[in-house]
Amino acid sequence: MTDFLVNIDVDDLPKAVAFYVSAFGLKVGRRFGSGGVELLGGPAPVYLLVKVAGTGAASTTKQVRNYARHWTPVHLDFVVKDIEAAVKKTVSVGATLETPITTHKWGRLALMADPFGNGYCFVEFLGGAMTKSPSSSNSCRPTNRCSGTPLIGTVIGKLQGSVVLKALILGLILLFQFGIAQGKENEIYSFKVLKQTQDSVLFEISYYYSGDHGDKAKVTAWPKPAGFWGSSIIPLVTGNGVSQLNVKLMPKAPKEVVSNSIEFFFYSDGGPPFCRKEFIFQKKWVNSAEPATSPKEFQR
Repeated sequence: MTDFLVNIDVDDLPKAVAFYVSAFGLKVGRRFGSGGVELLGGPAPVYLLVKVAGTGAASTTKQVRNYARHWTPVHLDFVVKDIEAAVKKTVSVGATLETPITTHKWGRLALMADPFGNGYCFVEFLGGAMTKSPSSSNSCRPTNRCSGTPLIGTVIGKLQGSVVLKALILGLILLFQFGIAQGKENEIYSFKVLKQTQDSVLFEISYYYSGDHGDKAKVTAWPKPAGFWGSSIIPLVTGNGVSQLNVKLMPKAPKEVVSNSIEFFFYSDGGPPFCRKEFIFQKKWVNSAEPATSPKEFQR
């Protein structure tokens, strides 16, 4: 049998190590400086690799690493003997039960997401369903993301059958191409420019909001140096979210302003920012309006 391993891209190595060790009982093996950690204890070693959000996933695609909740056509299933216990344990350390446990002829299924935006399933086979052929009607999975032949990548159970193994290897290749990392604290992961003119930019950001500041919390942006800009103010959605913010140079700003970075932040009415993150963003802004005669004339 060909040896294989699991590579998972993350942007927060300590948080990723804490989750996988706590959720699945893995143990830390070798450490590769600040760039990666080996986890042992399952049927295959797991390597957590630090990759920066926004970097290219492969040279043949424009897809970039995005650590918000995402979807891929291949995912991992974890085969367990007690699905309720498995769900409870992983939820307690940061996973999300996205669909309640359902029962089928072949067994029971829970649709999950880890704290890094990666979907997976818990599977509890009933009776002899574990040994049935993948083409058997009892081994067919329901629709939704857990449809088709099961891809079983378990640190609790065992891989069953060469078809499953081949599918798992394909899944690992795809998982290596798509980044997965996300924490359960409020976080702003990445941004990209959708459209820009000489005096405005439309940004798209991905984030996680825990809901700890209620349903009145908002997100906005502010390029640096501060004071020259107006920005959209968008309500936050609890959980993983993607929002678009339009930032525009104020009419009374100087004729030309150069920004070197941009800061996105969460705030609630009447309070200071409770989550903020600054990114490198360089742009020469050109004001089509009349320039201000004094810095006091413009306000955000």
